[in-house]
Amino acid sequence: MNENYTVSDYGIFSDAISTTNKLKANVDTAKTTSNDVKTVLDDDAVFMGPCADSCVQAMTSLDSGMNTVTENFSTINNYLTEVATAYKNGDTAAANKVLSISGTQLRVSEGGNLTGNSNEEQVYNYLVSKGFSPQGAAGIMGNLQQESNFRADNVQNGMGYSDEDYVNGIKNGSISRDSFINDSRGFGIAQWTYPTRKAALYDYLGPENIDSLSGQLDFMIEEMGSGLTSDMKNASSASQAAAEFHNVYERSADANTSTREGYASNIYNKYNT
Repeated sequence: MNENYTVSDYGIFSDAISTTNKLKANVDTAKTTSNDVKTVLDDDAVFMGPCADSCVQAMTSLDSGMNTVTENFSTINNYLTEVATAYKNGDTAAANKVLSISGTQLRVSEGGNLTGNSNEEQVYNYLVSKGFSPQGAAGIMGNLQQESNFRADNVQNGMGYSDEDYVNGIKNGSISRDSFINDSRGFGIAQWTYPTRKAALYDYLGPENIDSLSGQLDFMIEEMGSGLTSDMKNASSASQAAAEFHNVYERSADANTSTREGYASNIYNKYNT
Protein backbone atom coordinates (compact mmCIF):
# COMPACT_ATOMS: atom_id res chain seq x y z
CA MET A 1 0.00 0.00 0.00
CA ASN A 2 1.14 3.53 -0.77
CA GLU A 3 2.42 5.01 2.50
CA ASN A 4 2.17 8.70 1.58
CA TYR A 5 -0.80 10.39 3.21
CA THR A 6 -1.28 13.64 5.05
CA VAL A 7 -2.51 13.31 8.63
CA SER A 8 -6.10 14.54 8.91
CA ASP A 9 -6.94 17.95 10.29
CA TYR A 10 -8.64 16.24 13.24
CA GLY A 11 -5.15 15.22 14.36
CA ILE A 12 -4.37 18.90 14.99
CA PHE A 13 -6.94 18.93 17.76
CA SER A 14 -5.61 15.65 19.18
CA ASP A 15 -2.10 17.11 19.32
CA ALA A 16 -3.35 20.35 20.90
CA ILE A 17 -5.23 18.46 23.59
CA SER A 18 -2.16 16.34 24.31
CA THR A 19 0.02 19.46 24.53
CA THR A 20 -2.27 21.26 26.97
CA ASN A 21 -2.31 18.15 29.16
CA LYS A 22 1.49 18.12 29.23
CA LEU A 23 1.68 21.84 30.01
CA LYS A 24 -0.85 21.47 32.82
CA ALA A 25 1.19 18.60 34.26
CA ASN A 26 4.32 20.79 34.19
CA VAL A 27 2.52 23.61 36.01
CA ASP A 28 1.23 21.12 38.59
CA THR A 29 4.83 20.03 39.19
CA ALA A 30 5.87 23.67 39.60
CA LYS A 31 3.05 24.19 42.10
CA THR A 32 4.30 21.28 44.17
CA THR A 33 7.82 22.74 44.18
CA SER A 34 6.44 26.16 45.15
CA ASN A 35 4.59 24.69 48.11
CA ASP A 36 7.73 22.84 49.19
CA VAL A 37 9.68 26.11 49.13
CA LYS A 38 6.97 27.84 51.16
CA THR A 39 7.13 25.09 53.77
CA VAL A 40 10.90 25.52 54.14
CA LEU A 41 10.55 29.31 54.41
CA ASP A 42 7.84 29.00 57.04
CA ASP A 43 9.98 26.59 59.05
CA ASP A 44 13.01 28.89 58.94
CA ALA A 45 11.15 32.19 59.36
CA VAL A 46 12.38 32.62 62.91
CA PHE A 47 15.96 32.78 61.61
CA MET A 48 15.29 34.77 58.42
CA GLY A 49 12.97 37.37 59.92
CA PRO A 50 11.21 39.86 57.61
CA CYS A 51 12.97 38.39 54.58
CA ALA A 52 11.17 35.11 55.12
CA ASP A 53 7.82 36.88 55.31
CA SER A 54 8.46 38.63 52.01
CA CYS A 55 9.52 35.38 50.35
CA VAL A 56 6.44 33.56 51.62
CA GLN A 57 4.20 36.33 50.27
CA ALA A 58 5.93 36.11 46.88
CA MET A 59 5.56 32.34 46.78
CA THR A 60 1.88 32.61 47.78
CA SER A 61 1.32 35.05 44.94
CA LEU A 62 3.14 32.71 42.55
CA ASP A 63 1.05 29.77 43.73
CA SER A 64 -2.14 31.74 43.16
CA GLY A 65 -0.98 32.67 39.69
CA MET A 66 -0.25 29.06 38.85
CA ASN A 67 -3.72 28.09 40.05
CA THR A 68 -5.11 30.49 37.47
CA VAL A 69 -2.86 28.99 34.81
CA THR A 70 -4.00 25.45 35.53
CA GLU A 71 -7.63 26.55 35.49
CA ASN A 72 -7.06 28.17 32.10
CA PHE A 73 -5.38 25.03 30.78
CA SER A 74 -8.37 22.98 31.89
CA THR A 75 -10.69 25.42 30.13
CA ILE A 76 -8.60 25.25 26.96
CA ASN A 77 -8.50 21.47 27.12
CA ASN A 78 -12.26 21.20 27.54
CA TYR A 79 -12.80 23.66 24.72
CA LEU A 80 -10.51 21.79 22.35
CA THR A 81 -12.15 18.49 23.23
CA GLU A 82 -15.61 19.91 22.63
CA VAL A 83 -14.65 21.46 19.31
CA ALA A 84 -12.75 18.37 18.18
CA THR A 85 -15.79 16.22 18.88
CA ALA A 86 -18.09 18.61 17.04
CA TYR A 87 -15.58 18.79 14.20
CA LYS A 88 -15.35 15.03 13.80
CA ASN A 89 -19.09 14.50 14.12
CA GLY A 90 -19.82 16.98 11.38
CA ASP A 91 -21.12 20.00 13.28
CA THR A 92 -19.77 22.37 10.65
CA ALA A 93 -21.23 25.50 12.25
CA ALA A 94 -19.39 24.92 15.53
CA ALA A 95 -16.22 23.77 13.85
CA ASN A 96 -15.97 26.51 11.25
CA LYS A 97 -16.28 29.19 13.94
CA VAL A 98 -13.03 27.97 15.45
CA LEU A 99 -11.28 26.86 12.29
CA SER A 100 -11.75 30.27 10.69
CA ILE A 101 -9.23 31.61 13.19
CA SER A 102 -6.46 29.38 11.84
CA GLY A 103 -7.72 29.02 8.28
CA THR A 104 -7.82 25.24 8.58
CA GLN A 105 -10.03 23.57 6.00
CA LEU A 106 -12.88 21.56 7.48
CA ARG A 107 -13.14 17.92 6.60
CA VAL A 108 -16.20 16.05 7.80
CA SER A 109 -16.81 12.35 7.47
CA GLU A 110 -19.67 11.58 5.10
CA GLY A 111 -20.36 8.28 6.78
CA GLY A 112 -23.68 7.34 8.21
CA ASN A 113 -26.24 4.64 7.73
CA LEU A 114 -25.28 1.86 5.35
CA THR A 115 -27.95 -0.10 3.51
CA GLY A 116 -27.87 -3.84 2.93
CA ASN A 117 -28.14 -7.16 4.72
CA SER A 118 -24.42 -7.93 4.84
CA ASN A 119 -21.13 -6.05 4.91
CA GLU A 120 -20.60 -6.99 1.28
CA GLU A 121 -23.95 -5.58 0.19
CA GLN A 122 -23.48 -2.47 2.31
CA VAL A 123 -20.08 -1.78 0.75
CA TYR A 124 -21.44 -2.30 -2.78
CA ASN A 125 -24.41 0.01 -2.19
CA TYR A 126 -22.15 2.61 -0.61
CA LEU A 127 -19.67 2.66 -3.49
CA VAL A 128 -22.36 2.85 -6.15
CA SER A 129 -24.08 5.67 -4.22
CA LYS A 130 -20.78 7.58 -4.35
CA GLY A 131 -20.77 7.43 -8.16
CA PHE A 132 -18.52 4.45 -8.79
CA SER A 133 -19.55 2.36 -11.75
CA PRO A 134 -20.76 -1.17 -10.91
CA GLN A 135 -17.53 -2.49 -12.44
CA GLY A 136 -15.39 -0.04 -10.46
CA ALA A 137 -17.22 -0.82 -7.23
CA ALA A 138 -16.72 -4.53 -7.85
CA GLY A 139 -13.03 -3.96 -8.61
CA ILE A 140 -12.50 -2.18 -5.31
CA MET A 141 -14.47 -4.86 -3.50
CA GLY A 142 -12.46 -7.69 -5.02
CA ASN A 143 -9.49 -6.21 -3.17
CA LEU A 144 -11.38 -5.60 0.07
CA GLN A 145 -12.63 -9.19 0.05
CA GLN A 146 -9.06 -10.43 -0.31
CA GLU A 147 -7.78 -8.08 2.39
CA SER A 148 -10.44 -8.39 5.08
CA ASN A 149 -13.62 -10.02 3.74
CA PHE A 150 -15.27 -6.60 4.26
CA ARG A 151 -14.66 -6.55 8.02
CA ALA A 152 -13.77 -3.16 9.48
CA ASP A 153 -12.56 -4.81 12.72
CA ASN A 154 -10.19 -7.21 10.99
CA VAL A 155 -6.60 -7.35 12.23
CA GLN A 156 -3.89 -9.20 10.33
CA ASN A 157 -3.82 -12.87 11.21
CA GLY A 158 -0.94 -14.29 13.21
CA MET A 159 0.00 -10.95 14.80
CA GLY A 160 -0.85 -11.79 18.42
CA TYR A 161 -4.35 -10.35 18.73
CA SER A 162 -7.88 -11.46 17.99
CA ASP A 163 -10.01 -8.92 16.12
CA GLU A 164 -12.11 -8.24 19.23
CA ASP A 165 -9.16 -7.81 21.60
CA TYR A 166 -7.34 -5.51 19.20
CA VAL A 167 -10.31 -3.21 18.64
CA ASN A 168 -11.18 -3.16 22.36
CA GLY A 169 -7.57 -2.31 23.17
CA ILE A 170 -7.65 0.68 20.83
CA LYS A 171 -10.95 1.90 22.25
CA ASN A 172 -9.99 1.55 25.92
CA GLY A 173 -6.51 2.98 25.42
CA SER A 174 -4.47 -0.10 26.33
CA ILE A 175 -3.24 0.07 22.72
CA SER A 176 -2.07 3.66 22.38
CA ARG A 177 -2.13 5.73 19.22
CA ASP A 178 1.64 5.34 18.92
CA SER A 179 1.45 1.56 19.36
CA PHE A 180 -1.37 1.28 16.82
CA ILE A 181 0.55 3.31 14.27
CA ASN A 182 3.85 1.48 14.60
CA ASP A 183 2.89 -2.15 15.27
CA SER A 184 3.08 -3.24 11.58
CA ARG A 185 -0.29 -4.97 11.85
CA GLY A 186 -2.65 -4.69 8.90
CA PHE A 187 -6.03 -3.40 10.07
CA GLY A 188 -9.48 -2.68 8.72
CA ILE A 189 -11.25 -3.30 5.44
CA ALA A 190 -8.16 -2.31 3.42
CA GLN A 191 -5.63 -3.67 5.95
CA TRP A 192 -3.85 -0.37 6.47
CA THR A 193 -0.32 -1.13 7.64
CA TYR A 194 2.17 1.71 7.06
CA PRO A 195 2.58 4.09 10.02
CA THR A 196 1.64 7.27 8.14
CA ARG A 197 -1.55 5.72 6.82
CA LYS A 198 -2.55 4.19 10.14
CA ALA A 199 -1.91 7.55 11.79
CA ALA A 200 -4.24 9.22 9.29
CA LEU A 201 -6.87 6.52 9.82
CA TYR A 202 -6.67 6.85 13.61
CA ASP A 203 -6.92 10.63 13.53
CA TYR A 204 -9.75 10.57 11.00
CA LEU A 205 -11.96 8.18 12.96
CA GLY A 206 -10.74 8.53 16.53
CA PRO A 207 -10.22 5.44 18.70
CA GLU A 208 -13.91 5.15 19.60
CA ASN A 209 -14.90 4.72 15.93
CA ILE A 210 -11.84 2.87 14.70
CA ASP A 211 -13.93 -0.10 13.49
CA SER A 212 -16.65 1.98 11.77
CA LEU A 213 -17.34 0.49 8.35
CA SER A 214 -18.84 3.70 6.96
CA GLY A 215 -16.00 5.75 8.44
CA GLN A 216 -13.33 3.51 6.93
CA LEU A 217 -15.06 3.70 3.55
CA ASP A 218 -15.10 7.50 3.75
CA PHE A 219 -11.42 7.48 4.65
CA MET A 220 -10.58 5.09 1.82
CA ILE A 221 -12.19 7.34 -0.78
CA GLU A 222 -10.32 10.39 0.52
CA GLU A 223 -7.07 8.46 0.46
CA MET A 224 -7.65 7.18 -3.09
CA GLY A 225 -7.20 10.62 -4.59
CA SER A 226 -8.86 12.11 -7.64
CA GLY A 227 -7.04 10.06 -10.29
CA LEU A 228 -7.87 6.60 -8.99
CA THR A 229 -11.35 7.70 -7.97
CA SER A 230 -12.03 8.91 -11.51
CA ASP A 231 -10.76 5.63 -12.98
CA MET A 232 -12.98 3.58 -10.67
CA LYS A 233 -16.01 5.73 -11.46
CA ASN A 234 -15.49 5.19 -15.18
CA ALA A 235 -14.34 1.57 -15.06
CA SER A 236 -15.99 -0.78 -17.57
CA SER A 237 -14.28 -4.02 -16.50
CA ALA A 238 -14.46 -5.39 -12.96
CA SER A 239 -11.32 -7.49 -13.32
CA GLN A 240 -9.28 -4.63 -14.78
CA ALA A 241 -10.53 -2.32 -12.04
CA ALA A 242 -9.46 -4.86 -9.42
CA ALA A 243 -5.94 -5.05 -10.87
CA GLU A 244 -5.60 -1.25 -11.05
CA PHE A 245 -6.92 -0.72 -7.53
CA HIS A 246 -4.39 -3.23 -6.22
CA ASN A 247 -1.46 -1.77 -8.13
CA VAL A 248 -2.23 1.85 -7.25
CA TYR A 249 -3.86 1.67 -3.81
CA GLU A 250 -3.26 -1.64 -2.05
CA ARG A 251 0.19 -2.44 -3.43
CA SER A 252 0.40 -5.61 -1.39
CA ALA A 253 3.33 -8.02 -1.46
CA ASP A 254 1.21 -10.39 -3.56
CA ALA A 255 1.69 -9.11 -7.12
CA ASN A 256 -0.61 -11.77 -8.60
CA THR A 257 -4.03 -10.15 -8.79
CA SER A 258 -5.92 -13.12 -10.27
CA THR A 259 -7.75 -13.92 -7.01
CA ARG A 260 -8.79 -10.29 -6.58
CA GLU A 261 -9.93 -10.14 -10.18
CA GLY A 262 -11.97 -13.31 -9.71
CA TYR A 263 -13.65 -11.91 -6.61
CA ALA A 264 -14.42 -8.70 -8.49
CA SER A 265 -16.02 -10.52 -11.42
CA ASN A 266 -18.16 -12.61 -9.06
CA ILE A 267 -19.32 -9.52 -7.19
CA TYR A 268 -20.18 -7.70 -10.40
CA ASN A 269 -22.18 -10.65 -11.68
CA LYS A 270 -23.94 -11.06 -8.36
CA TYR A 271 -25.31 -7.53 -8.33
CA ASN A 272 -25.75 -7.01 -12.07
CA THR A 273 -27.69 -9.97 -13.44
